[in-house]
Amino acid sequence: MDRDGGDGAQFLTVEAEHGVVSFDAPTDLGVPVIEGSQVTWPMLDEGGVPIVGVALTVDVAQDASGATPVIDVADADAYEALSGVAGPAGVGFTLRVSDGLRLARPDGPAGGLAVLDVTTGQVELSGGTPLQWDSAGDALGDGGSAGSSPSPSAASSDGAGVDDAGPAEGDVVSPLAVSVADAQTMVVEANEAMVADSDTVWPITIDPEIENTRNEWMAVRSVDSIGVKYKSVDTYGEGVGLCLDDTCAATYKSRLLWEFAGLDELMTLSADDLLSAKFSTWITHSSDCSTLPLDLYLMAADISSATRWSTMPATSKLLATNSPRYYDDGECGSAQWVDWDVLGGVSSRLGKGTTMTLGMRSRTEDSFSTWRRFRMNDATLTVVYNLPPEVPILSSMQMGVDGSYDSCKAVGAQILVASTTPTMAAVISDPDSTVKGEFEVYQGGSMVWSARVNSFQTSGIVQRLGIPGDTIKTDVTAKWRVRAVDSKGRMSAWSPFCQFLPDATAPHAPRVSAEHPSAAGDPIAYVSGEEAGGVGVTGCFLFDVVADTDVNGFLYGLDASSAAELTAPKVPNASGRARKCFTPVNAGPHWWLVVAVDEAGNVSRPTTYWFSVAESTEDVVWSFDSKNTLTQADPGTGVKRVVFRNMAEAANGDDRGDMLSDAVAWTRGPHGLFEAREGDWAPLLDGVDDELSSRSSVLDASSSFVVSAHVRLDSAESTAIAVSQDTGWSSAWKVGYHASGCPSGATGCWAFSMYGPSGAPTRVYSTVAPVVGRWTMLLAEYDKAAGKQRLWVCDIGTPQDPSPGEPVGAEAPAPVMGTTVGVLALGRAEVSDAGAQWWTGAIDNVRVFQGDVVAPAKIRRVCQGAEANQTGVGPEGGSGGTATWRDLDPTTGGN
Repeated sequence: MDRDGGDGAQFLTVEAEHGVVSFDAPTDLGVPVIEGSQVTWPMLDEGGVPIVGVALTVDVAQDASGATPVIDVADADAYEALSGVAGPAGVGFTLRVSDGLRLARPDGPAGGLAVLDVTTGQVELSGGTPLQWDSAGDALGDGGSAGSSPSPSAASSDGAGVDDAGPAEGDVVSPLAVSVADAQTMVVEANEAMVADSDTVWPITIDPEIENTRNEWMAVRSVDSIGVKYKSVDTYGEGVGLCLDDTCAATYKSRLLWEFAGLDELMTLSADDLLSAKFSTWITHSSDCSTLPLDLYLMAADISSATRWSTMPATSKLLATNSPRYYDDGECGSAQWVDWDVLGGVSSRLGKGTTMTLGMRSRTEDSFSTWRRFRMNDATLTVVYNLPPEVPILSSMQMGVDGSYDSCKAVGAQILVASTTPTMAAVISDPDSTVKGEFEVYQGGSMVWSARVNSFQTSGIVQRLGIPGDTIKTDVTAKWRVRAVDSKGRMSAWSPFCQFLPDATAPHAPRVSAEHPSAAGDPIAYVSGEEAGGVGVTGCFLFDVVADTDVNGFLYGLDASSAAELTAPKVPNASGRARKCFTPVNAGPHWWLVVAVDEAGNVSRPTTYWFSVAESTEDVVWSFDSKNTLTQADPGTGVKRVVFRNMAEAANGDDRGDMLSDAVAWTRGPHGLFEAREGDWAPLLDGVDDELSSRSSVLDASSSFVVSAHVRLDSAESTAIAVSQDTGWSSAWKVGYHASGCPSGATGCWAFSMYGPSGAPTRVYSTVAPVVGRWTMLLAEYDKAAGKQRLWVCDIGTPQDPSPGEPVGAEAPAPVMGTTVGVLALGRAEVSDAGAQWWTGAIDNVRVFQGDVVAPAKIRRVCQGAEANQTGVGPEGGSGGTATWRDLDPTTGGN
């Protein structure tokens, strides 16, 4: 790219009094992002795509006096891509000035840019030396050296302006190559040597700064005809001391004056805040190698372009003395920065304005040996001071007890704390120092306690202080505030007050009661001391506030042993009541443990509410012990059939639960086989056409149900069904033996099949292997709420080798069943409206539970031989233990 020709993007224009300066980038730019006073553009490649790792950013001074453009390059690859787009001209900037202005740049290692009015020669815009730096300082840590402490703040002003976002300490810094193509065009190019250096620490920054200068400088001569030099940018500098007419146009005395403006900090700092102040200027020549002293004064007034020898401000205070020397042939010294300690002058200006004028003069002014020259336009004044800590704000203040903190609120609101010794916490910050918090506590209109945190800490972290005991009273509103104190002793203003109420009074224990149903179908009432409901039967409970007005929640837990197990608060309504419903998953005794919690976090004594969930009971029970003793004639055919009463209906005469069969053979049931009960018989089915079926429907399979039976399989040659339910065409569900299709290649298995609306079966298989000729308990369970079907199998062994009687469960996803009210069939399935899959063997102790599922402990007791409706406790008086059928009491069947 020919940058003189200018085919890059113009991105910045800075206005001077008599024209403008514009900046061109080396590439086209994308859509800018604006954040406050900063604007950032992506730099584009030839295809208009942003170059990864490259950005152009401009920081605009808050007073609009100038702008700082920089290019940030993340790594060598990003620079290579940028350089490829920039072309032969290389990476950098082009600066142009409009008519009425001209560019000037003094030679030398510290020369910067100056934009002059063509007519008057006055400097209208200026810039420091264009620089490029890497990030080596970052590798050393904050401040440029490992383990360094935070640096003090610096306010700086000079004739060329200051780049506030310059290199950090430790960064490698290099001046940029600058060429003035003509009086109105200047090119600033990147330092390629830094780019190529293997020691360069990326990213790098390229910075040609420019600012409106608010400062003034001038050389004032004792001979008015010689005139003054106002805002001179002469590289050779301006003289101070006595100049003779064989060197100068006349013999005259000369003094140098600098006025620094925009020092707003002078109006806010105190003398204790000042750490150092330095004035620096570059010496370019001395008449000889003598060391006659030069004095630097604080001047009593400011200067202007109209200032002359006769109107020069009076000296106010001698600040410093130096004897610098530099002769062109290099015999004495070298061109260098000369530093002057001006702390006393800055201190004198505090609170008196935002400008400071310094004057330099030779102490004698009577010899040509006093003559020295200084470059004036880039002299600097650097003031290092301690900034005040930041005022803590409410949003960063908290208080609380035991690690639980509430944020402070606006005036008028208060925090409730359950203690008279709460902890106060606040973020304490200082821009340039370590810092600690100082806290004050007030109650009853008076300060009752104050203290500071023990040690100074890093800025920006939370500092805490606890209020000691016997300091504040309970139930009386109090307030606290905090301020920051830095390591130099400077303090921030006080924060707003954080108001709180110490409330250490616990509320009353809550009242807990069962909610009584108001209509049929409502949840059941689990009244304390009474057995009610059952597994899957919902009940609701009421938690009530007792004699308190500030309770805002209840902590509660079911069967909890301590308050530590209680759950998150249940919020009471306006009447002080909360409602909690519960659906039991197991029967037996249960209890609620409930506490009330007030707004301060105080917790009441617990209330324990005991209640008992009733065991699931059988809706239908067939024991078959009557054998063929009860027969009835079929109303349609007159054929007599054997009738087996539903034992769960007692002797109420209801025959809807009767089980009917034609005459069948009989065998001893499992209770009789194990000599646990006399007179235990079971029907023996031939596997051809023997069956039993209920007189009418005893089960609706659209809701949860459990069906159990003891079965003895006498032939494993083909699939055989022990229990099923008809629909008039096929079985709705069935449980029994499968001769094929078993998991893991088993030759036979127990299975429970259900047929949903699709007609396809869902099936759960047991891992308990069937044993021909041996009694086994099968329990099929449909859990509608969980969407599961389960099969429990319990091998009870033989009298010679009894089993512990431990049921083994398996489950699978279940279909959603439609209304199914067909008869229950034993010994077969229904396929195409006909009997099929006939059972060879015996079936006994058939039980049906409608509408709920059975707790695992009860399944174990059924397996172990507990009689119907007698399964509240197990053989050992508990959950069933590991008793065998031989251990059972013959008179109770295990109870």
